[in-house]
Amino acid sequence: YPVGGTGRREQQKNDPGIGTMVADLFKKIAIRVRGVHPKHLVDVPGHYWYVRWLRGLIVDLGCGTGAHAVRCRREGFETVAVDKEINLEQPLPWRDEEFQTVLLLDVLEHLDHDRECLQEVWRILRPGGRLILSVPRRDDHRGFLDPDHRREYDIRTLKALCGIDQWIMLYWGVTVRWTRFDGLMDFLGALWLPLYRRWATWKHQTATNENATGFRLVLEKLPLLR
Repeated sequence: YPVGGTGRREQQKNDPGIGTMVADLFKKIAIRVRGVHPKHLVDVPGHYWYVRWLRGLIVDLGCGTGAHAVRCRREGFETVAVDKEINLEQPLPWRDEEFQTVLLLDVLEHLDHDRECLQEVWRILRPGGRLILSVPRRDDHRGFLDPDHRREYDIRTLKALCGIDQWIMLYWGVTVRWTRFDGLMDFLGALWLPLYRRWATWKHQTATNENATGFRLVLEKLPLLR
């Protein structure tokens, strides 16, 4: 399947500094306080940014808490949600061209073989189907966002990985602004949701390609020329 760019893959080493470790600790405490990350408990513009791109039968790969799958169902779409019960680095257990939309939100960075996962996504998507993707932005000055990340992406490597010539890019955007206080605000926001709502709204409104935590893409699968 014609997914993925050419050339040598860059090797990235996740060597988290003290700031990343502390932020991750605060985030985990926030999730323990509320049961889920506070971002799933407040109505923040842009959090469910992908809704207007949904179509047909959906599969949410690496669904985590299932919050995005629940939103898809509320929008009226039949949605399959899978997480750790399926190994995303192995062949996926569905027929060719079974789905019209694949959600892959904050997943690729946790895999050793991201390219192979995208090959399987290509296979299970119908021609004209949509891949809704989000990944963390690589920033060598701040280090990795999460100790569990295998890699993070800049614009060049992300476009090469996706094999843009095999897709139509329908949308390119950014996630939210990164700050040094994100972990702390996750914790405080879990204690007081109105504070988190204001914080998250500001982060969304001020994000750019240079300061965002990540990128968002919607890709439409082109028919394979025979």
